[in-house]
Amino acid sequence: MSVVGLTCAGDVGPYTTYTNKNKKKVFYDRAPPTRPPTPDQITQRNRYRAVAIDWKGHSSTDRQTWERMTKKLNLPLTGYCLFTWAELTPNERPYLDTIARQSNETIPPYTKR
Repeated sequence: MSVVGLTCAGDVGPYTTYTNKNKKKVFYDRAPPTRPPTPDQITQRNRYRAVAIDWKGHSSTDRQTWERMTKKLNLPLTGYCLFTWAELTPNERPYLDTIARQSNETIPPYTKR
């Protein structure tokens, strides 16, 4: 669904939407879960929730630095996505160091989960 230039995919209100391989928007009624989430699903959701809370807790300057790193290198992701990746994949630090070096930015502090 596109509203005033915004693209939506996934669960939007009472519907689920996506773009198929022919670039057509597909809508269908959102299906409620048939069983409760597994412990692993709960763990993952909690990890992502903690990242979102950390992001909101950072200063505007830090968040802008993450955004600049992606923009300077024309990476196909947002600063928030890069921040999330950095927190959830701490073993990939050499890649993040390369991104920082190539963008001439200093990596703001983040929590390695």
